[in-house]
Amino acid sequence: YWIITLIVLCFFLVIPGFANAQDLSLGKIILSLLLIPQNDKPILDVGWTLVYEMYFYVLFSIAIWFKPKQSVPILLAWLLITLLHFSKVIQFPDTFFLLNLVFGNMNLEFVLGGLAAYIVIKYNKKITNYRWILFGIANLGYLILAILVAWGNIEFDRIKTFAVLAALLIVAASSIDLKDSPRIPALFIFLGDASYSIFLLHSPVISASTKFVQKANLGKYFDGFFAPALVALFAVVVGCIFYSLIEKPLTVYLRKNIVEKMFLPKAHVS
Repeated sequence: YWIITLIVLCFFLVIPGFANAQDLSLGKIILSLLLIPQNDKPILDVGWTLVYEMYFYVLFSIAIWFKPKQSVPILLAWLLITLLHFSKVIQFPDTFFLLNLVFGNMNLEFVLGGLAAYIVIKYNKKITNYRWILFGIANLGYLILAILVAWGNIEFDRIKTFAVLAALLIVAASSIDLKDSPRIPALFIFLGDASYSIFLLHSPVISASTKFVQKANLGKYFDGFFAPALVALFAVVVGCIFYSLIEKPLTVYLRKNIVEKMFLPKAHVS
């Protein structure tokens, strides 16, 4: 994340027209690199998801650090306020962005993910017979939503639709993996390994590619479907290259030289 953020920042410095003044401020840079919550998105816009990840780590730390009689009431109170905020019983001004983070609707996706994991662990034997049915329902639901959003110009509540279907898909896919252990093509495994780099890079790559096509007046050579598909494919390729050349070697190096030496017994490391 830091590497890509710094690359994007350098790109903004070289071509200032791609950024506004706020993107280049020292405060913005510090908040973005440290994933500190802020009113606007970080320099690397998808970094807002990592801000939530750090916040979820805090919640997990509370659950682990405190005893259940202390952590459970805290987490239940948090969930209650979050549900009241989702139901619009409680509203926070936009300027109170920290409260909107702590009790925001996105937290319910985290709760649904935890619920999906609990269902798979606790009731796997009961749901395993319906795994493919659940998998089909989830994918069909996504297909219908995609069609309605693309051509029906209809907006849906993210939590009630996409998040619920995502939790259902996680339950189904996890059950399929545990029961059938399907053989996954090597290409899909590689794309899965590279998915983090693809996710972090897709936004700046697509943005830069789109601006380049517009400034070079190349849009006339592409139809309405081909150009976006080509740009999306290019973003995936760039993400895969970044993973192969930077993320994977860096991860191996850090694991071997730092993580193993810090957390594994000395006799085992030697």
